[in-house]
Amino acid sequence: MKFSIVIPIYKVENYLHECVDSVLNQTFADFEIILVDDGSPDRCPQICDEYAKQHSNISVIHQKNAGIACARNAGIAAAKGKYVICIDSDDYLVGADVLSCINEKTTSNPDVIMFGYKKYFESDKSWGEPVCPTLSTGLSTAESLKELLVNGSYIATAWTKAVRREVLVKNNITFKPGMVSGEDVDWYLNLLCSVDKFECLQKACVAYRQRPDSISHSPKLQSLTDFIWILEEWPKRFSKRNISMEFKTVLMNTMAYYWANVFVLYSTYDNKVAKPYKKRLKSLCYLNQNAITSRALTMKRFYKILGFDMTILLLKVLGKIKKRQ
Repeated sequence: MKFSIVIPIYKVENYLHECVDSVLNQTFADFEIILVDDGSPDRCPQICDEYAKQHSNISVIHQKNAGIACARNAGIAAAKGKYVICIDSDDYLVGADVLSCINEKTTSNPDVIMFGYKKYFESDKSWGEPVCPTLSTGLSTAESLKELLVNGSYIATAWTKAVRREVLVKNNITFKPGMVSGEDVDWYLNLLCSVDKFECLQKACVAYRQRPDSISHSPKLQSLTDFIWILEEWPKRFSKRNISMEFKTVLMNTMAYYWANVFVLYSTYDNKVAKPYKKRLKSLCYLNQNAITSRALTMKRFYKILGFDMTILLLKVLGKIKKRQ
């Protein structure tokens, strides 16, 4: 079997049919779908069971609610395909040729196949511009990662990847339970340290639904603490990994990329809420010396000239201006 499609499910009864049907309608048929009901309190468990009864290539896992990380882990553990693809249950595949296009990229047996997405805005049923990774051929892992960072097409989300299952199993790469919005990044950093070859499909394969009640649009404080933890933990892990100095350098470039993003995230919280984490974030500002992306380089200049407090104030002002536009 070529593909295992893992779909974690929680409170998405209005979107689940569109998601699952978008996979069933693929012209490429060598796949299984693993529906992981994460203790959903709506009709999702029944919908999952109905699909399994109607389609022999669909299986269902019912579990107590434990979060998306645990749901994905359960699905991947049950997977049998050569490649694993995770799809969020409120998103869906764009077009019937997605799996066929991804399959064409498997001929060289890459560890990871990256593909793009485009945002679907539920409020007015409009579409954003496609966001697709671009990568030259014949690059090493370090060169590939650096190019993705520099050209602005670095994407860490699990749902824009087809990953060789053997890589995940052999290296025990799983999603960290309990994280709110950093589980994909933590998982992808683990993956980056364990792969040798990337392929890139410059096609928007996933419709990334933008809905007001989603986690990504209602960030909790834990989103900030998750990413601060990543910035504190992963540089130490890189130093212990048996990887080349060239690759360690590029991985530190990714830390600078996330450092800039966390600065922006910090600025979105009320001062009283964010203040307890100020010292920890300031201690991570050394990461800006590894900046190579546009945002990180800009943030580095602001920080050097204005310092921590004035940079955060500037970001707050810019954030308010952006909201008014």
